[in-house]
Amino acid sequence: EFRTKLKSFFDQPNDLVYGSETALEALTRFSCAVDVLMSEGSSDEIVVTHGTVGSLYLATHGGDAFEIWHSLAAPDYRYIQWSFD
Repeated sequence: EFRTKLKSFFDQPNDLVYGSETALEALTRFSCAVDVLMSEGSSDEIVVTHGTVGSLYLATHGGDAFEIWHSLAAPDYRYIQWSFD
């Protein structure tokens, strides 16, 4: 049942289907925080989050959010290479 709810959460990003915010709201909140952090120009940053929001964010860099979430171990990490213009 939990997996089914999470699948709906990822598949219906504008609908409140799990938790207290939609997937789009969670992604927007997290992305804004990461953008502020990365705008400081540091080359080495660690960002810690739970798997749901992390999966939404990682999917913006390629992939399916539910599949990313489903592939996570506990604990787990992902690496994103940033480029500064």
